[in-house]
Amino acid sequence: MRVLFAALFIAAGQRLAYGADALREEMLNLANDKSCSLCHSIESPKASADRLLPFAPAWKDIARKYRGQKEAEDRLTRIVLGGTGASPDGRHWQNKVRDPFMLSNASEISEVDARRLMHWILSLDQ
Repeated sequence: MRVLFAALFIAAGQRLAYGADALREEMLNLANDKSCSLCHSIESPKASADRLLPFAPAWKDIARKYRGQKEAEDRLTRIVLGGTGASPDGRHWQNKVRDPFMLSNASEISEVDARRLMHWILSLDQ
């Protein structure tokens, strides 16, 4: 009986891992198709004295910054679709990225896809 339980436990773990890998691939393909990857990356580049600031924050940095915030997914979806403009709220990445303002992407990505991508990005901190 223990062997059967162990086999089922391992199979379930493999299925979850496969599901996570498939979701990651799907979200990376979406990000590439919608040109998000031109400015954003999953991880922050290694810091060095001669390295320029990245164009935009890394997705894991975004996930860490918004950890535990109830409205994060809604707020970030609105930012993706509408941009930040020159508002003080849009400068929260100032001195960490080259362009602290995000332009509107409503013509590039649907609200549904933006929300799916934000949901996945926020999960990168878990």
